[in-house]
Amino acid sequence: MWYVIDNVEIPVVSQYKYLGCAIDEYLKLNDMTEEKPMAGKKALGAWFSRCRVELGDIGVGTFRKLMTSLVESTMFYGAEIWGCNRNMEGVEQTQLRALRMIFGVGTLHPKAFLLAEMGDLPVRWRAKVWCMLFWVRVLSSDAYDGRLIRRVATEAFKFGRGSWLRKISMCCKEFGWQEINMKDVRHLSNTEEMLESIAWRKTREEWGREMEVKPKLTMLKRITNLDE
Repeated sequence: MWYVIDNVEIPVVSQYKYLGCAIDEYLKLNDMTEEKPMAGKKALGAWFSRCRVELGDIGVGTFRKLMTSLVESTMFYGAEIWGCNRNMEGVEQTQLRALRMIFGVGTLHPKAFLLAEMGDLPVRWRAKVWCMLFWVRVLSSDAYDGRLIRRVATEAFKFGRGSWLRKISMCCKEFGWQEINMKDVRHLSNTEEMLESIAWRKTREEWGREMEVKPKLTMLKRITNLDE
């Protein structure tokens, strides 16, 4: 099969990069999520080593600002598309690596302690929030009336088929939204706060399970009162 536009043959490819996002023929999103850790680690190494040389020890506030502006802006690019993917281990490891660098601890330091100390959501949950927010806007905001992306999304949800839609559906289920339809979405308010609240609750539940099996986290359990 081939396509011709203005007498120029357009080759059929299994993957195409558009605006920095690698889109494959089955919309599996794996290639997109695999590229993000490499981009994040590169950005992290570049600014962290330079800042240490120029400024010495970096405070938590400065670290947060640099992490947001220099690393996360690169690592989270396109999260509205790939944020529903399940394969987030590489992206999460970049976040944990950054936290270990700022706290000066090794790889055996529990991730729950690192995230709780910094007060950060795991990046996989933040990516899911970004993804959900984007599609809620597409389906509910007047700014998308008549736009192709809403028409495509509406048809996709109507037919309920495809790899990408299954990932979106699984993401909705993680937030407890499996029973919400497009009409309900249009009437939601404070969506961002709602999603972040759910993400934090799920995260604390994960930390609680980790604390049950790791004696190192006994003190963290007392401080956070996650067992209450």
